[in-house]
Amino acid sequence: MPATGAWRYHVEGTRKVGLAGSPQPVDEDVTTEVSRTGGTDEAPEMRLYTRTGSGTEDDVRRYGAGQVEMLSTNLSGFGVSFGGTFQPPPVLVRWPVRVGDAWASDWTAGDTRGHTSSRVTGERSFTLGSLTSTCSVVESTSDLSHTYSGNRHSTPCLRRARGTIGSPTTSRRSRTG
Repeated sequence: MPATGAWRYHVEGTRKVGLAGSPQPVDEDVTTEVSRTGGTDEAPEMRLYTRTGSGTEDDVRRYGAGQVEMLSTNLSGFGVSFGGTFQPPPVLVRWPVRVGDAWASDWTAGDTRGHTSSRVTGERSFTLGSLTSTCSVVESTSDLSHTYSGNRHSTPCLRRARGTIGSPTTSRRSRTG
C-alpha cells in the first residue's frame, strides 16, 4: 500500500496521444497525492491523485492481501476525459508477484467497456537516496470501446512494501483514441 502524503518525482520519456498522434517528449515534475478513502484494515482503499503538465489522473484502488484492484478513475488531459467506477474492478497486480504471471479483466465504467491484459515481464533494481530496492515490471494493455474508444498501454514498475504492492516507481504510458 502506498504511504499517504504528497509525492513529487520527475518523469522523462515520450507520450503519444490520439489515433494519429506522434510521440511527444515528456520531461516534467509530477505530483501524486495519496490518501486513504475507506475500506478495511485488511483491504484499505486509497486515492492517488496525479497532476502532470498534460492533465490529471484521479484513481481509487483497493489494496488487498492477494491483489490490487482499480475501483474508479477519472482522467483528463489533451481535450479528452474519461472516468467512472469500474464494474467489476479490474486487477492491477496480484500478490505474490512472479515474473511470467498473467491475468485479464473485462469491465465497464459508465458507457465504456474494456478489456485489460497484464503480465509481469521482469524485475529491476532502483536506488532512491541511500535505499536500493527491487520493483516488478507489469505491462498492461487496455482496449476501450463505446463512449471512449482506443487503447492504453502502461508499464509501471511496482515495488513491494509491507506485504502488499506499493506505488509505481516508474511508469510508461501511451494512449490512442
